[in-house]
Amino acid sequence: MSGDFWTATQKELQPLFQSPNLSEKLLQKPPFKFLFDIVSSLLQTGFGQGVFTEKELDREGYSEKEAKMAFLSRYMQYVSLCLGEEIAAQAKKILAGSEPEKTNAFLVQVARAAKRGDAVWADALQRLNANAPPPPPPPPPPPTQAPRADLLEASIPQDLKIRQETKRKELLRLQEGAKAVRAKASEVGVTQEDRMQGTPFTKADAEQDRMLEKGISEWVRTVSLNLSSPGESEDSTAFKGMPVEAVESDIKATLEKIDVLKGIIVENEGLLDAFVRLSVSSSHAE
Repeated sequence: MSGDFWTATQKELQPLFQSPNLSEKLLQKPPFKFLFDIVSSLLQTGFGQGVFTEKELDREGYSEKEAKMAFLSRYMQYVSLCLGEEIAAQAKKILAGSEPEKTNAFLVQVARAAKRGDAVWADALQRLNANAPPPPPPPPPPPTQAPRADLLEASIPQDLKIRQETKRKELLRLQEGAKAVRAKASEVGVTQEDRMQGTPFTKADAEQDRMLEKGISEWVRTVSLNLSSPGESEDSTAFKGMPVEAVESDIKATLEKIDVLKGIIVENEGLLDAFVRLSVSSSHAE
């Protein structure tokens, strides 16, 4: 080990700060915290600003050898970029204190780099960060799961559920109305044949009434099941596995059919009432 290898360090570096004191004893085998204090003091001049985060500049955060190695390696890269030359010292050997001559030579390079000025420092910092390893990619999103058929009911909007229930109740009222039409016709003895002969009902009216009497109960039952409890009945399979948009489209088509039948019921009730009144009047006149 050649003597006086530390004097150049004292000459070049000590004028840049007051503390720490670059004593011969410390420079003969510079410990990590001594080097850390040098870096921290030079930050007051502007040299090294932005190289480390606030957390990385916590003096008490370097109990592990790997953290010390990372700190020194990054600072040595920064100094090399400022000077445009290689650094002969190695972070591992600096920490071990095995090559104090090269460590002091590095400190002289630090002093030279600290005198280069803001433009050089900014350019070196930009290139240092450009060469830094990229952050790890974000974790992949979880796989998308297909909607389960048993969640269909929960996915139907609340306002659509309310409309379904309203129409279901309306269907029940229509069913009761159809029963009332048949009951009233039975009370006055009106049959299909009567309606075909000399009544206000035409042949087309009778055909509509026949269709209504034979088909409405079963049709209303099927639609009511579909609207009220999809998936709960063996007869109600229309909504199973269907997306919400298809369910709503199916309901709208069904409601159009309901409006047609409702019109038939109203028309038949009106004609039947007129017929009953005519029959009663005729019997009184006799």
